[in-house]
Amino acid sequence: MPPRIELFYTDLDFLNDEAKNFFDSVGVNSFHIQYIDEKQAMFFNPQLSGRYSNCDVSNRLIYLVQDDGIKQGNLESVKDMVSIHMNDYALEYYRILFLDLLLIDAGKIVVNYKKLLDKIKLKRNSLNSLFKLKYKFSVEMDLYNCYVREDDHNTNLRDLKKIYDDSYESMYKDNAKRYKFYNNLFEGVFIANKKFQTDISVILKEFDEKETILQNLYNYKNTSRGMKINELMLIITAVTLILVIYPSGAQVIADIIDNGLRMLENVFNLSK
Repeated sequence: MPPRIELFYTDLDFLNDEAKNFFDSVGVNSFHIQYIDEKQAMFFNPQLSGRYSNCDVSNRLIYLVQDDGIKQGNLESVKDMVSIHMNDYALEYYRILFLDLLLIDAGKIVVNYKKLLDKIKLKRNSLNSLFKLKYKFSVEMDLYNCYVREDDHNTNLRDLKKIYDDSYESMYKDNAKRYKFYNNLFEGVFIANKKFQTDISVILKEFDEKETILQNLYNYKNTSRGMKINELMLIITAVTLILVIYPSGAQVIADIIDNGLRMLENVFNLSK
């Protein structure tokens, strides 16, 4: 499923124990709540319940808003606060969620091509297969490379993270500190991306190393074949020169060549 943000409005006080039942009903654990402010909260690792409990829902966020009908400063309602927050940061949420999904798919591609690369033997006729495999790998990784190259949102991301950092210090001032689940999204995905880029560098290096070995093998074989061709051309040149100087010897040489071919034919017939 594509990345998404599910928005729920409720009149429950997030800080009230009665809110726990509501959290359970929408598939989230109250311990995982991360506040934007006292009336807005986000869940970064929601879980489904019942028969769907094993489903992967890492591509969604749950946005809970306490709508008590009370005006918020110059705003008409809390819905205006939601609109402001989403207008400013919805793109950042989706960019990170998409990168998270992209890393999962791209990681599978790298693992698969690593297996295919290991199957290529260090033989002369393997060079073209290696080139073809490397080309296919670059095509399949193009979406990931384009995304990480063109998508720059560090500034907005820092601003968004600061909102949660400030709220964390404010909301849990007098209570036991909770785990910063929002760091899993804001920082964890970039740590994973950095590690993944290292994985890409490793497999590209393996491609290059294998290509170097096969290219050296190809060059060696070509050199060896070239030397044999040169030797043959030298013999042909010598024979031609002899025939020019001694035309009468042409029939003798022709008989020698004919006898040699017949001997080779007999050897091959005997081996069948």
